[in-house]
Amino acid sequence: QGPAIEIAPQVSPDGRYIAYVSNESGQYEVYVTSFPEGAGQWQVSINEGMVPLWNHRGDALYYVERNTLMKVSVSTTSGFSHGTPQRLLTEESTGTQLLADSFPPKLFNYRYAVTPDDNRIMLIRNDQRSTVYLVQNWVKEFEKSE
Repeated sequence: QGPAIEIAPQVSPDGRYIAYVSNESGQYEVYVTSFPEGAGQWQVSINEGMVPLWNHRGDALYYVERNTLMKVSVSTTSGFSHGTPQRLLTEESTGTQLLADSFPPKLFNYRYAVTPDDNRIMLIRNDQRSTVYLVQNWVKEFEKSE
């Protein structure tokens, strides 16, 4: 309801918190507030933040800071708390653009996803050659090749 732009909401896996992006500080940052009450507000990004994504356990938030994928540990067990954001991947190290070309980026156009075990990150390459393959019945094909 205020003058700030608030976009890209992501509800935590336990349904008690919501991460979102706001420009209330003068630049886009990732914040968390309780859900659905909206009580309390915690800024989890430091130097700009976009496209927040909870991990499947709800103990970490991912976001993009200036084409760097960041991860911050969080706790929602007794209130909300968070650690210091850590750099994971950069556009330079992956050869993949992590934000959309426009600014502010199309915040619902995620270019990354995280597996449920947090061990793998999928990045969408920004080139015309990208092809996505869907393999069905792969178990049967695998068994035939043994």
